[in-house]
Amino acid sequence: MTGVQTCALPICLYIVLSARSLNPDIFIIARASREEGIAKIKKAGANKVTMPEQIAGYHMATMALRPAVIDFLDVIVDGKHDELQIEELKIGMSSEYINRPLSFYQAQTENSAAVLAINRIDGSTKVNPGGNEIINLNDKLILMGTRKELEKMTDKIT
Repeated sequence: MTGVQTCALPICLYIVLSARSLNPDIFIIARASREEGIAKIKKAGANKVTMPEQIAGYHMATMALRPAVIDFLDVIVDGKHDELQIEELKIGMSSEYINRPLSFYQAQTENSAAVLAINRIDGSTKVNPGGNEIINLNDKLILMGTRKELEKMTDKIT
């Protein structure tokens, strides 16, 4: 379950604390309007805190400096295009890839869906991982491919 909340800091803190006490497993995303609010909201129990104005500023700057990159990212993030999409798949108990190198995955899939990153259970991320990276239970593979390729991978990974 996921909770997304936009509010003033005192109200936001109250909502995050309430949501966390009602459901310890909920994934909470909250909004902060100032940098100093981020730590407080996280301490209250939010998993992620966003600052939309800051994100918009970064996006606008990137559009000005690298418009082709933004166009590409828009295509793969919006989910409306079949040519490329990005998906996060968690390595489940029945996955044939547990404790095997990434090269095993690549050989089995003929590189149909590219592994952009591995998000480890300890919170670390390996971007553009090499074939010698070992895939562990509960790692999250960030994959890029067509919707068809990604759907095919779901059964093997989860």
